[in-house]
Parts: sequence; structure tokens; C-alpha cells
Amino acid sequence: MMQFTKNTENIKRMDTPFQFVPLKKQSLLQKLFGQNPEENALLELNNLLFSEGIQSVTPEKLTVLESTYGISLSERFGLNLEEFYAVALNHYLSGYTLSEEESSGLKKLAQTFGLSQKTTDFLHLEIGKIAYRKCFIQTLSNGDFNEQKETYLKATQKNLSLPDEEEKIISEEVRSEHLLDYFGEMVSDERVSPQEEERFNAKAKSLKIRPVSNSQTQQQLNQYRQYWSLENEELTAIDNIFEIQKSETCYMVVNRVQIYEARSDRSKYGGTYEKLIDSGTLYLTQKRIFIIGLEKNYIIKLENIIKAQRTADGIIIHKLTGRNPTIKMSTHDSTIISILLKRLGIYRT
Repeated sequence: MMQFTKNTENIKRMDTPFQFVPLKKQSLLQKLFGQNPEENALLELNNLLFSEGIQSVTPEKLTVLESTYGISLSERFGLNLEEFYAVALNHYLSGYTLSEEESSGLKKLAQTFGLSQKTTDFLHLEIGKIAYRKCFIQTLSNGDFNEQKETYLKATQKNLSLPDEEEKIISEEVRSEHLLDYFGEMVSDERVSPQEEERFNAKAKSLKIRPVSNSQTQQQLNQYRQYWSLENEELTAIDNIFEIQKSETCYMVVNRVQIYEARSDRSKYGGTYEKLIDSGTLYLTQKRIFIIGLEKNYIIKLENIIKAQRTADGIIIHKLTGRNPTIKMSTHDSTIISILLKRLGIYRT
């Protein structure tokens, strides 16, 4: 049996994407009948590509392998030969272009492997699409999209012989994904400043994409704008609130809040539980939290609040004295009241 590569010690690594793979050992029956594992023909071809490079494979060397193992590589391992060609092509396209030498080498490799024009055209298209997508993503990751980058991508498309319809699909997908990722980063802190939104719109314009958002996304964006404004701009008072004193300025009104307080569980299990005390409308002023409940009114002076703690469904008010009520409301409202309390001098966690 002729082996092109017997061990890895004397192998000179070429510029190749292939990896050396040890040959399979003969089974007991194969030793008795003097047979060699057929898979070793493919492994020897792989190791030849690894040790001597893609250009080293010739019809003569394939003939030797086929004679040694008594098989036809194209019939027995046709799909594997296509895979070898695809790996070589993908390796050459790492720079998004094929030199004349590389194109010639691939053509010879296809002829040696007995690959049809239809097969190689298909592989060039599919791998070319992958390479172009990767190139497009890398191009967008470095600064704004501009005319110079468009020119570069057009040249890459030509180098890859990528049809216009395929280029259009990839371009639209990658630009949309890039803008979506940019949007995700922008709102990751749940805040959107005017400057951030201006940069986002400029990004969308450079990418030639008109941002399309559904009502839910638009509502979320409006909330993030509001949070940023409440944290960074002058607070706006709510006028015509007759329930508060004239010396007070109201900054927030929340309808249908629920007030809970911790109670001891008198059962054999012990512990505590939250008891619904009342529900009503909450008013936040620069002096107090004022709740008009169905049962009675509740007043919590800001000067008596130690901190306001966010929960999954509301906010816990920790006071200097007395019970610490949990005021349940929507996530949006609890976010706003937490921001306002911090602006009004209350420590928030």
C-alpha cells in the first residue's frame, strides 16, 4: 500500500485549510484478507492536500490511490470530493477575490475530481454568497456606510461573480440587521437621548433604510425618550391638580395603584405575607407621596423616605418609621416614579 503521508513529523505545513488525519487501522478481517480500509483512500487524499497544498493533486496521484484501494474515488466518495473543492474555494475566497493562479488551480482540481460545471457553479455561488455577506458585515462594522464602501462592495461582487439579484438580497439583509443591532445597543440602557436618536437616523439614512417599527416598538421608544428626559431635563409640573396643596408641585399621577403591607402569618408555617390594604390614585409632589384610596387617604412625606426599592410589579417605600408599603403599578409607572424620587433627593436602588 502506498501512503502519501506516513506521519506528521516531516510534514511541511502549506497554506491550506486542511488538517492532517491519521489513517484508520485495519480490522482483524481486513488483515486476514489483505484488505485496506476504503476510507483511507479519502484520508490519504486529505493528507496530501494538507502536506503539499491544493495545487499538488494530479490525476496521476488519484489513479495511484484508486489502484491501491481498488475503488473509484468519484463513485465511492463523490460528495467528499465536492466538499474538498468547497473547502479549497472557501480558503481562496478569504480575501474576497480569486487570483488567476487560484482560479486555474481550482479548475484543475475540479477536472481531477471529475466535478461537473453545474456542481462547481453551484459551489461558487453558495460560497460566494457566504464570502460576500462576511465582507459586507466587516465593511459595515468599520464606521459609517459611504460611497467609498459601496464602490468597494461592488468590486467585491464583481470579483465573486455574484449575480445582482443575490447581491441585492444579501445587501438588504445585512444593512437591516446592522441597523437593528445598532438600535438594540442604543436602547440597551432603556434610555434614548436626542443625540442618540439623531445618530440613529443618520445611520439609517447612510444605510438607505427607512426604519419601520410596529406600535409596540414605537411605544417602547417613546418611553425610553421619556426616561432620559426625566433624568436629564427640567422636570415638568402637572397643572390643575386640585387634590394637592397650593404650595406643592405635582410631577406624577398614577391611577389604580394598589397598596400592600407585610403581615405576620399566624398559621403554623409562620413567616410573612403581603396584604392588600387599599387601592386608589397616587400623586407625587416635591414634598410627598399622596394616595387617595377607596378606604382612606395615605401620606408619605419624602423627608421620611430612606429609599425606594423597585420590584417586579411596583415599588417598596422604606420609611424611617412605620410599615414599609409596597405600591403596585405598571413597570413603566414604577420606572418613572423611581426616576422622579431620585431627582427629588430620594436614594433609589
